[in-house]
Amino acid sequence: LPHHTLFARLGDVLGGAVGADASCWHTADPVTGFPTSTRSYGLDLRSLPTAIRIELRADEVMTSARLRAGGRTVDTLHRATHGRPERSHRYRRLLAVHGFGDELRINFDAFRGRWGTAVLLRGQDRPPFTDKEVRLVERCAREIASALRTSYRPEGETDPAQPPALVI
Repeated sequence: LPHHTLFARLGDVLGGAVGADASCWHTADPVTGFPTSTRSYGLDLRSLPTAIRIELRADEVMTSARLRAGGRTVDTLHRATHGRPERSHRYRRLLAVHGFGDELRINFDAFRGRWGTAVLLRGQDRPPFTDKEVRLVERCAREIASALRTSYRPEGETDPAQPPALVI
């Protein structure tokens, strides 16, 4: 599937399975992990520049890069801050302002690359994501990475020794 179709379906299926109120999905350059596209469901994208600045430049508790450096593919803001989300710059600047209480962050890592990322969000009026929900997403993350990798490749291209490239 093209990545935009894959993200729409995952937003419904995976987001529904863990009880997300909103989500944001990104394809990424597999070598650098730099986001190359964004799909958002239930979010105001006018905040995207701020979110990107926080992700790339702020001293943030949980970023995709920190998640990966810690050897994890999935974590929640609630867990990363030991139940104190106000320790997060992103929480203070974006999540709380827009009525969100917890985020579940996912890196879609496989085949020596990060093929995408996602953030699933819950409203402040709901409890944080549970360990059971985190484990469910962890079990899906590598398969989603594989599907994203496939969405980058033209039909008929199957040689894993020749990864796709991004030209900017």
